[in-house]
Amino acid sequence: MIRHIAMALALGVALRGGGRGAAAQPSVERAITTYIDAHNSQALALLERVVNINSGTQNFAGVRQVGDVFRDELTRLGFKTTWIDGAAWRRAGHLTAEAAARRFFSSATSTPCSKRTVRSRSSSASTRRPRKGRASST
Repeated sequence: MIRHIAMALALGVALRGGGRGAAAQPSVERAITTYIDAHNSQALALLERVVNINSGTQNFAGVRQVGDVFRDELTRLGFKTTWIDGAAWRRAGHLTAEAAARRFFSSATSTPCSKRTVRSRSSSASTRRPRKGRASST
């Protein structure tokens, strides 16, 4: 568990420092980067809280406690969470999370907007280029 969190954190750092300057970043990417930077201390506090829980494979109470922490975080983000009991395979269990609804963000404002708004900004079929290797129907 700790290894997975550390790998995710390292991946985030690697992706964030992708070699492009801030001026070259699209507005959505810049908004995400700004949000991550502003909430970095909260993310580190959550990471510290979780890694300090004794949650070895056979410590079922600890594994469930880690699951509870992530359940709270995921629920707060709008996910529907379920705990699958692992008694049948002699483990604590698994936490699953399912997105209740997709939310899109407007690139202009970085605020949530409806699916319909995003679709209305897409190009119409008549102005789309045909896919590579396919003949145009027009």
